[in-house]
Amino acid sequence: MVVFMTLSIKRGVSYKSFSILEAKKVISVSLEDLRTKTGAYDLVRIPEDEYPGIDASKKFFTHFNLEDTDVIPKNIYLLPKIISTGFFDHLAEEGKEPILSFEDIFITKCVSVKNNLAYKDIDPKAFEFSMKYIKDIPTLKQAILKRYSKSMPRLSKEEIEKLGVAIATHEIIGRKSFRFLPA
Repeated sequence: MVVFMTLSIKRGVSYKSFSILEAKKVISVSLEDLRTKTGAYDLVRIPEDEYPGIDASKKFFTHFNLEDTDVIPKNIYLLPKIISTGFFDHLAEEGKEPILSFEDIFITKCVSVKNNLAYKDIDPKAFEFSMKYIKDIPTLKQAILKRYSKSMPRLSKEEIEKLGVAIATHEIIGRKSFRFLPA
């Protein structure tokens, strides 16, 4: 495998806390509290409009990400919905985290990860468990451009494409809503 991009692009403000909409309030939840209250290792954030693309009838779900992912095989992940898009200016290293919903979300266990793949190097089998509308390289490129043109507006479409993708396959182990505020 050839890694074709030499510079990794930071894609977020903080990975230590998350903004969550709960009881009509935006609250901040630390990664530590998330782990304690849910038993999950971390999150894989999914845009709300993409969420219906996850085929709940299948045992597995393959998530495509820009460039690389920090998802680790064997760990448990929650897939909250992004209900308000954030952004990140990688040059100024500042931005705004998205607002997430933990209503009726998937719980998964990561089974495999491949980072820094050029689109041409993606095995067609990778699309077997992807979102319903991502079934080949052209539809994957379209989805990646849609996602990251919003969240990283300083990157051109060409720069986004050159970064390539990461592929993480997850076993779907359940669905649940989570609350973080006291009852």
